[in-house]
Amino acid sequence: MTAHKGLVGCLAIAVLATFLMRFNLTMAEHGEGVGAAAWRLFRYFTIWGNFLVGVWAVRFLLQGPLSPRIEGALLLTIVAIGIVYHVLLAATADNQGAEIWVDAMLHTVIPIAYAALWLIFGSGDLRVGDVLLWLVLPLVYCIYAMLRGLADGTFPYFFLDPTDIGILGVSAYIIGLLVAFAIGGLVIFVVGRTKGRVGLAP
Repeated sequence: MTAHKGLVGCLAIAVLATFLMRFNLTMAEHGEGVGAAAWRLFRYFTIWGNFLVGVWAVRFLLQGPLSPRIEGALLLTIVAIGIVYHVLLAATADNQGAEIWVDAMLHTVIPIAYAALWLIFGSGDLRVGDVLLWLVLPLVYCIYAMLRGLADGTFPYFFLDPTDIGILGVSAYIIGLLVAFAIGGLVIFVVGRTKGRVGLAP
């Protein structure tokens, strides 16, 4: 087994262990089964992004890497999860016990691990047009989360709650997030192309 595969395997195990703990904590807290816990948890972009990292890791182990465009999109997604959490949400977190470990894995350890793997092994064969495609997932998620919140009254993040900050406030946050994602995407594009020029990308 190559070092690359071994590290991806460790990441896959880390994601699996984190999800098992997250589901167990949620089911215990709310007294519900796996399906209800999944429905509750998948309202959060954090869960979407970390789940996709886990899917990527398993797929890599079985069939090899995906296209540079998809791996770049996943990098932007998981890094944004970490940054947005630490900038906007960490101050409001009140985790106890195992929640602290799960929180650290989802928002810090897994994002850093995937970013490190991409920097060391990922392909830098990207196009500037890829950045626009990378905005689709966060936009779709924001629309989904807001509509779901309007339907059941529970919003995953304060900046997606029009009943609290109004539709104009939500729109401003979404536009700001998309601009931030675009800037982050451009940084990834530049880093990827630089990797390729200096021979750091496969």
